[in-house]
Amino acid sequence: TPGQVQYVIRSGNFLDAGVPYHGSYEVLMTLLGYGYLWNEIRVKGGAYGGGISINGLSGNAITYSYRDPNLEKTNEVYEGMPAYIENFDADEREMTKYIVYAKPPTDEKSVGGLTFL
Repeated sequence: TPGQVQYVIRSGNFLDAGVPYHGSYEVLMTLLGYGYLWNEIRVKGGAYGGGISINGLSGNAITYSYRDPNLEKTNEVYEGMPAYIENFDADEREMTKYIVYAKPPTDEKSVGGLTFL
């Protein structure tokens, strides 16, 4: 039987907010996509997948989940991202892992991409 699932998406534009793009956002996508969002939305929340996309040219930042049974809980997870980042504490080995896995831009027209979980 079909279940009650949906896509849960939030977006914003950091350039419109006066925040310039920085290459560290690529590492941030990896950290959030494979760490926080994976654990909270996929493992604990039961969504089929989700992630984050940050595009340095357009300034668009998007968090998303799909086949997600927990609309309210997923929105709470999105709202918890700033606190997660503020409290994030990694040793050198763990931080190196996030840096290595960060996807570099493929060309000057493409900065940021989708990170599917």
